[in-house]
Amino acid sequence: MRATLLAAALLVGACGGGSAVVMTQADAGTVVPDAPVPTPIALVDWVDDLVDHHTNDTDKPDTVDDKVIIDTDQTAPFDRFVGQ
Repeated sequence: MRATLLAAALLVGACGGGSAVVMTQADAGTVVPDAPVPTPIALVDWVDDLVDHHTNDTDKPDTVDDKVIIDTDQTAPFDRFVGQ
């Protein structure tokens, strides 16, 4: 199960693009952002949270819509997940 979560998290991180702020124009002509940009989270920290808090039937599922995930090319931070 944990290997599946790790694979899913790595896939999401690999598929992620940059973070863009979408702007809309209000009726009065002022430009306002659609939504606040979430605080960035490192991919390894997010995977760690998934493994610790989202791995059984009673845990609430986690989403990526409310996160800006920072990817890394380093494999060492993920070594602790291998073999769990």
